[in-house]
Amino acid sequence: MRGAFEGLYDSVYYRVTAGKDQGALKPVTVVDEDGRAREELQFSLRDWLKTEDLFEYGVSPQFLSRFDAVVLLESLSEEALMKIFAEGSESGLRQAQAYFSSFGCRLEITQDAARRIVLEASRQPRLGARALKEVFRRIVGPLEFDPHAAAGPNGVVRIDLEG
Repeated sequence: MRGAFEGLYDSVYYRVTAGKDQGALKPVTVVDEDGRAREELQFSLRDWLKTEDLFEYGVSPQFLSRFDAVVLLESLSEEALMKIFAEGSESGLRQAQAYFSSFGCRLEITQDAARRIVLEASRQPRLGARALKEVFRRIVGPLEFDPHAAAGPNGVVRIDLEG
């Protein structure tokens, strides 16, 4: 787990493998595709996180007591990011389309360009959907300065991969 609690994963992993709970995490035998067996530690923060870990990390008991549950989130997949980007009613794409529409222009984005934006955003896993906004802003921002200049003769601003 990374993100807002950078380092928490490492401290819990240390506790379970070398710290006060050393030996609690048992190796699991895994068989590779070629039939070779090996042992590995399969650690999941979700299985081992304790309230005490959060206190040691620096979260105050008064703050933590205001929450009913601690929830661990997984990074968004490229598929989920694409859905957020293309279908979300408040997505950066929809907002930019509304902006261009207010100038009498239409913003279009090719599927390849949308996939590239999602790919770039997925390379920043700690940011999730916020990465979509940041990547898309770098592309659409300069076009928003003068929508009419960015538009073709038919009033369409088209975002495509560079040739």
